[in-house]
Amino acid sequence: MDPGTDDPDGLWTIGRLAAETGEEIRVVRFWTDAGLVRHTRRAHGHRGYGPDAVAEVRFLRVAKQAGFSLDAIKHILWWPGDDWAAGVQLAAIRQQLARLQVLEHLILERLTLRPGQGERHTLERP
Repeated sequence: MDPGTDDPDGLWTIGRLAAETGEEIRVVRFWTDAGLVRHTRRAHGHRGYGPDAVAEVRFLRVAKQAGFSLDAIKHILWWPGDDWAAGVQLAAIRQQLARLQVLEHLILERLTLRPGQGERHTLERP
């Protein structure tokens, strides 16, 4: 992340981070207060966000969309060198992906061939 700011500390404001990631300021503030997005306090008390903040916010958005709780996300983000915990999380994600792929196949199969109707159905709307 290239801060591209005139601030001498080279940090982004919460507004700039929100604009860059497409997230709402209130959401970034909530995630920051929850300890999920790292920041520093500037001399005037405002939050300043460094180079890792964009990746953290993007990770949070995707993880939330995937159904992870904030506690689970916090654990994934901040396992301090715990490769075993990271491996457990990765294995759980892979198992969930496998289950979703089976479900996708079953749904597509049902949509494609419906017994007794004699025609193919697709995902396209009429």
